Amino acid sequence: MPLYELFCMARPALARTEASQLMRNAASAVLSKGGLLTDIKSYGQRELAYEIRRPGMKINEAFMWQLDFAAAPPVLKDLEHLLKVDDRVVRYVILRR
Repeated sequence: MPLYELFCMARPALARTEASQLMRNAASAVLSKGGLLTDIKSYGQRELAYEIRRPGMKINEAFMWQLDFAAAPPVLKDLEHLLKVDDRVVRYVILRR
């Protein structure tokens, strides 16, 4: 199984419980399809280098976290769908290591 890194930025107005729930949802999406988690890092709320505009919002800060995992390539499709439909997610990127 290839190794991947998911880096995600979530809306800054999230409570800690909501942010941890978002991380758990992503981790369980990987685990439920037979993937392995190697590391989870939370970077907390950070100021962004530039402003991100969403309909009705201007985002200058984001809650950032990283999930390192090993999974088969089809798992990525489900994980990307989960992140795309979640309105708490501002940006994400999945990289192969």
